[in-house]
Amino acid sequence: MNPSKTSRDSVTDILLEEEPVALVVHDTEARALEEAGFNVLHVTGTDEGLQILNDKTPDLVIAGLAEASLEEDLGFLQAARREAMPLVVVTEARNADLAYEAGATDVWPDNASPAMLRQRLAFLVKATRAFRELCRKSQSLANHDAVTGLPNRHVFIDMVRRALEQSQRQSRPVAVLLLDIDRFKKVNESLGHRAGDKLLRDVAERLVQCLRKADVVARESDCKIARRGGDEFLFLLSDVSEAHHAASAARRLLDALRLPFRAEGKDVYLTASIGISMSQSADATEDLLRQAEIAMYSAKDSGRNAFQFFDEPMHAAVVERFEMETHLRRALAQDELELFYQPLVNAKTRAFVGVEALLRWNHPTMGRLSPDAFIPLAEETGLIISMGRWVLRTACQQLRSWRKQGVGALRISVNVSPREFSAPGFLESLKNILEETRMRPGELELELTERGVMQHDSKTLEVLRAVQKMGVRLAVDDFGTGHTTFHYLKHFPLDTIKIDKSFTQGVASDTKDAAITTALLVMAHRLKLNVVAEGVETEAQMSFLGDHRCDEVQGYLFGRPLPADKLFSALERYVCA
Repeated sequence: MNPSKTSRDSVTDILLEEEPVALVVHDTEARALEEAGFNVLHVTGTDEGLQILNDKTPDLVIAGLAEASLEEDLGFLQAARREAMPLVVVTEARNADLAYEAGATDVWPDNASPAMLRQRLAFLVKATRAFRELCRKSQSLANHDAVTGLPNRHVFIDMVRRALEQSQRQSRPVAVLLLDIDRFKKVNESLGHRAGDKLLRDVAERLVQCLRKADVVARESDCKIARRGGDEFLFLLSDVSEAHHAASAARRLLDALRLPFRAEGKDVYLTASIGISMSQSADATEDLLRQAEIAMYSAKDSGRNAFQFFDEPMHAAVVERFEMETHLRRALAQDELELFYQPLVNAKTRAFVGVEALLRWNHPTMGRLSPDAFIPLAEETGLIISMGRWVLRTACQQLRSWRKQGVGALRISVNVSPREFSAPGFLESLKNILEETRMRPGELELELTERGVMQHDSKTLEVLRAVQKMGVRLAVDDFGTGHTTFHYLKHFPLDTIKIDKSFTQGVASDTKDAAITTALLVMAHRLKLNVVAEGVETEAQMSFLGDHRCDEVQGYLFGRPLPADKLFSALERYVCA
């Protein structure tokens, strides 16, 4: 770079600052541009130029390439190259190839007219600024959530990392909060994704405003919010000296959601579950985020609309759950599942009229597990769908096997989970299993809980009618323990209700249980429904149920659940209907 001036048409070597752009051909024009408000930064040597480039990226660099300082000028060009920054070299035509090899964006002849230089320079600056703006927007999209405009998880992780570093130096704890909007998926499905996105923006705005007022917890500059994705938001609280400060922030966040939001002209009420992790329990960014997530799911399990702090027992429970899920995924493939069968008995004749198929898991280390130990996990992970099909197929095959052994007409009852019942392909799978096992549809009864019947009103009704059309019987299990409503008894095509054992076990000793059970029997019979009383263990209970015209009973009085090969030998005193 040669700072000296040569002929009348030579160009002064300059660096142009970002705002605004100036072209200098002569000193007199430079002064005129400066007087007009342009910023021009003169450079008197290559070292000074490189030092300035280390501090800023101007709109472009104009440099000379002179014979007298060729090696030095070429070195400057190679060192000055920057992405998205034009590097213009003014030199003699014979040096053009050297300039391009050194990294020049464009080479201008040193005898070019000022008008031509100005036009070419203006084009370069305009194109460069447009490219930079595109890069800026791309970077913004990469670092910010497209729906809410909040920093995304990637940026938040960097915030937490820097906050932890500062926390370790200054012994000032930080807290990470993970907020998940409860049941937002259903809100999104009912309103539509466009309205759902608008609702998320409104939620984000309210949460930001809430934290900006939280002077007690942390200063505005110390409190950061990001969207993790979906319906989850992350919060970073710096300089949180006590855990109750983080708890206060969580309460304010929950309170901020209490007032309704407006969406599609309707009031929408939202709640959230929050998990909190403190830096005293973790010294790594990913650990803090993982702990906050564990605590958030614990808050959901505790009833939602609440917050929970992470603690080690939570972590132990998550590890245990993960191991259980891993084993459960292998259970089908390794033939660890087994069906037990409990008899259904005619209450009047005490004839053996059917069985209920009950799933057991022969765990390799924990022994035989009842459904309560693993069905909730199977429903949560979706494994219940493949497990349910296995249960249905195995039960139907077993009934066919008994038929071949000469057993009389029996009905087999199979429990179906809400998730399995509403899964795509359920009806087709049911039809295929009936055909494969040559099962008469009327010999199969599907049992659903009240929660399962009520969970998907219109969709459930459609599937129930299709099942009824196949000829398969339908029963409501544990009747009276869920959100009991007589609406579905009137409109849904049911065949049987099963009175829960919490009522039947007290019929001989508790007047309220007796009254409730009597009322249920009368109502069911008026609706022409078959009634099964569960949990019958004594002759006194049996006598009451028989006197009140209960149709069928099930319980330890007539047999515990047993494997198929042991069932009939234990029921020799009962006669098949």
